[in-house]
Amino acid sequence: MANLLFDLDGTLVDSVPSMCAAANTMLARIGRDPVPAETYKNFVGHGMARQIKGVLHHTGGVPESGFDDLLEQFLMVYFDDPLTGTNTYPNVPNTLARLVNDGHRLAVITQKPAEPARRILDWLGLGDMIGVITGGDTLPVLKPDPKMITATLARMPPGPAMMIGDSDVDEKTALAAGISFLFHSAGYGVLDRHSGAATFADWRAVPDLVAQVLAAA
Repeated sequence: MANLLFDLDGTLVDSVPSMCAAANTMLARIGRDPVPAETYKNFVGHGMARQIKGVLHHTGGVPESGFDDLLEQFLMVYFDDPLTGTNTYPNVPNTLARLVNDGHRLAVITQKPAEPARRILDWLGLGDMIGVITGGDTLPVLKPDPKMITATLARMPPGPAMMIGDSDVDEKTALAAGISFLFHSAGYGVLDRHSGAATFADWRAVPDLVAQVLAAA
């Protein structure tokens, strides 16, 4: 049995459509053109403030003043409805159920604030399988700070641990905390070409990969 720590956006769920819609609402209010969801993926992974700075840079620059107000506008729109357009990746629910049946404990570590993260997990039918959520507002740090992992594990039973994510930020967090890492290659991010992480695109492969990585640790 192990403690399996999952990133949320780009790993368990494809949430870019909902976040992009909220950002485009904010952009419309300042007279800027919308960005497509495929472009918006490039801004995800470092927290919501960095996300909005990214989309503002892409559409004409971050205003010298008023950034906090624009971020607040985005958050108000997104928090009002983080669900529409958000879906699990194929085979996620069945795979998580199998991992729980195998005796593993599951947690989510995300840069997204914990409340909308919990709403998304519950709405998609994953909430009962996730014992712990560490969100972007749970601690005064974000990934890749290893405290995101150590604080999560402190709320779980002792045992081996593994991080599953879709970006080099997730890998760096796992490495900094001294735990194994699996990379979801069908998500939003990329890994350094020198990374030796085990990778998967199909969630049905995860239980066997988890067993292999744990056996080799």
